[in-house]
Amino acid sequence: MSESPFRPGPPFGAGHAGDGKQWRGDGGDAWTEELSAPGDFTIRASRDEGTLVLALYGELDMATADTLTRKLDMVGSLPPARVVVDLSGLQFLDSTGLHALISVHREWSTAERSFKLIRGPRAVQRVFELTETEALFEFED
Repeated sequence: MSESPFRPGPPFGAGHAGDGKQWRGDGGDAWTEELSAPGDFTIRASRDEGTLVLALYGELDMATADTLTRKLDMVGSLPPARVVVDLSGLQFLDSTGLHALISVHREWSTAERSFKLIRGPRAVQRVFELTETEALFEFED
């Protein structure tokens, strides 16, 4: 079985895995990880004091939604009970990306985990409005 490319970086030091991932730590519990997927999609994960923030950049669509799904599945096995997905760096969101967010929201809400979104740009938020899914999520501004 191959090692998952979505493991958190070390809790200290700095490094680059040479595969699109980078991590930085401050010597404590906080860390930052970056994962670049094919195309224009990047996930930057950072954890500090029990909150995991996944900042998404680029296009979340049919070509990249699986990368986010695998990352969120990995996150589901980590201790933080509070996860925030930052959509402010997204340029595009299609129905496949939206479905990935809805699936995780449903799964985690039954597990009593906090799952919140930070609003994206107008084009991204418009997808939530047109599909009438905005009310499913708790948004932070």
